[in-house]
Amino acid sequence: MAKPPRIQKLPPVWFIKAINTFRTFLIQLNKRLFPGNVVLYEQFQYFWLMPAMYVAAKLDIATLLKDKPLTAEEISKHLNLDTSNISRILRALSSQGIFTEKRGGRFALNRMTRALLDEPGSMRHAILHHLGPVNWNLMSNLEYAVRTGKDAFADKYGKEIYLFLKDHPGEYALFDKSMSNLSDLGLAPILNACDFSKFPLIADIGGGYETRRLRADHRNGCSVRQFAITRQIA
Repeated sequence: MAKPPRIQKLPPVWFIKAINTFRTFLIQLNKRLFPGNVVLYEQFQYFWLMPAMYVAAKLDIATLLKDKPLTAEEISKHLNLDTSNISRILRALSSQGIFTEKRGGRFALNRMTRALLDEPGSMRHAILHHLGPVNWNLMSNLEYAVRTGKDAFADKYGKEIYLFLKDHPGEYALFDKSMSNLSDLGLAPILNACDFSKFPLIADIGGGYETRRLRADHRNGCSVRQFAITRQIA
């Protein structure tokens, strides 16, 4: 019998609401205490963080560090990279809590970075999809959509998104894995909070990874059937 998937534990709802309320208060206080141009600069200066996260996910650095911490030089030798630039990327990400820089210049995984590993709870493919060239370049076409009210994706790539994915199997596979990452993020608390054992049958319409996850969760004690959708529903 397969081992049931690990369900991520979340704090109580009241605690999450309290933390979010306090966090919102601090953000609003920061905006009121500092000049508007300083606050605005602080908000857009982190644009560098997204491509840095993409590079780390694309190079799969987290997997390389899974067994032990490594220096930037050791990482660059493993992956044939420029030592100086990968060091800057990792130090920058470490400053935001993504990776941990230890003594001797060694970089290690931490609680946040483990989400870059290809395992349950991963966000790696979601990052690769959302911050990859297709979507990243699309953002430069946002003004077109605002001015014309038309599809910025179709203008940029010559066809609407699902036709584009159909013609680009690699991007479609990445999109599918990205959606699986996001489904895992949302499904874990549902499985943790809900008892499906009272339902003899669950139908997952158009499901994929979610169906496999439900089937693997033997605590449910119910039958799960998947019904795939082979054509786009407009």
